Amino acid sequence: MSEMGDIFFEPSELTIDADTDLMIALPNNGATAHNFNIDDNNNESDPDIHSDDVDPGDTATVTVNLAAGEWYFYCSIPGHEAAGMIGTITAE
Repeated sequence: MSEMGDIFFEPSELTIDADTDLMIALPNNGATAHNFNIDDNNNESDPDIHSDDVDPGDTATVTVNLAAGEWYFYCSIPGHEAAGMIGTITAE
């Protein structure tokens, strides 16, 4: 689970098993909509992982399956990434 808030992910650093499906719950405990993305933004490849926008009080889930390495994730709501709503997943 990675909680979404205003303007953060908690935890912002995760370690997972590489090449293994993992469902991540994304509860939004903030006051505005948030989302979760792992794509070609600051990553060498694009695993095309995106949640829908999650309204306050709601929860989304995404399934990740990542090759070994370090993966950048972020919220794509305008201004949120720049304000620090980012994190890293290490797949090993």
